[in-house]
Amino acid sequence: MRTHFLYSLTLGLAVSGFAMTSVLLPADAAFAQKKKKKKKKKKDEQPQEQLSPEFITPYNAALTALGAKDAATTESQLSQAALVANTTDEKFRLGNAYVQLGGMKSDASIQRKGLDLMLDSGRVSPTDMPRLSSASGRFAYGAGDYALAESRLKTAIDGGYYGDNTELLYVDSVFQQGRNEEGLQLLEATVRRIQQSGAAVPEDYYRRGVRRAYNAKNTQATTAWSQKWVAAYPNKTSWRDALVLFRDASGFGSQTNVDLMRLMRASNALVSERDYAEYVENADPRRLPGEVLSIIEEGIAKGTLKSGDEFFGEQLGMARSRVAEDRSSLASGGASSRSSSNPRIAIGTADAYLGYGEYAEAIALYNVALEKPGVDSDLVNTRIGISNAMAGNWDAAKGAFAKVGGARTDLAKFWLIWVDNQVAASAAAPAAG
Repeated sequence: MRTHFLYSLTLGLAVSGFAMTSVLLPADAAFAQKKKKKKKKKKDEQPQEQLSPEFITPYNAALTALGAKDAATTESQLSQAALVANTTDEKFRLGNAYVQLGGMKSDASIQRKGLDLMLDSGRVSPTDMPRLSSASGRFAYGAGDYALAESRLKTAIDGGYYGDNTELLYVDSVFQQGRNEEGLQLLEATVRRIQQSGAAVPEDYYRRGVRRAYNAKNTQATTAWSQKWVAAYPNKTSWRDALVLFRDASGFGSQTNVDLMRLMRASNALVSERDYAEYVENADPRRLPGEVLSIIEEGIAKGTLKSGDEFFGEQLGMARSRVAEDRSSLASGGASSRSSSNPRIAIGTADAYLGYGEYAEAIALYNVALEKPGVDSDLVNTRIGISNAMAGNWDAAKGAFAKVGGARTDLAKFWLIWVDNQVAASAAAPAAG
């Protein structure tokens, strides 16, 4: 649905140094001109407007009707004036009158016509040019004329006018013409300018970046804009949308995806049965019964999962039947982790501790795994970061995530953003109290 922009008669489109007044008729104009010739012309005197008698008569009649709020007569007289409007001054005055008429009738198309006449006349002052160009560009955007919108809105921005969503509509007019990469670059530059000004970037700028990048099938840009979004606006919706897009685009295996699902859980982004099912399948009750047990019970407590569901009931039963044995094996697993050269034993035991929420024990064994030959250090550092994050050890978590590379780089960046969110929230809490 396109947006139409209407402006106040006196506030939105007032022009500097210009008043909507009737023009002297020819005899009066000649008399006034003779009086002026008798006086020395001042340096700052405005040049005489070039208005023909043929234009003045219908134009003045239109202004009279406009003052009487007689829209039909105003429109009829302006149509007559338009037939003979040839000079710069005539087109400018005609345009201004059409803007007034459009405002009175709440007709965006008439206001747009008036603005275009004014701008194309060449009579608009440098002071008014940015603001009126923005208004014209917004009208063009609402009418689907994206090429003109781009041109007008760029003129406004180049003149330093940023109000009324000018920048966002300028960027979107580029997107609407199919130039997605250019649009994303312009949007990023706009976000930087707003940030440098000290103002808050509206959330819609980030959402638009995510959506446009996703529609262009640009996975890298989608992820980058998603990260910007959750960093600036960390909430359940932003985290949910960002991580689902990231999950669906990345096609991770279960070992990486379970760490993504852990982040979805931490950010309250698990909201559907599908989310919980994917988490359970990735964690696997045969491998991490403690984590599967806690996640299903959490989903039931929130009302997202039904206790009588066949799949979750089966997985819950399997997890419950294995928890006692799994817990009893952790001590021996820890000892074997230290003596074996195989890093998988230490990782597997640390994963179990992580699932039970015993973060100190998990961190210790992940560090043991890092000392083994052939270890996947990106996986292990991810989980050291997760364990520290869940324990509230923010600096240690950030240090671990900073070491992650390879296919897990962006996952680690998301975790780093989440940690930064928690640090910022913790700092704000005492101030709010």
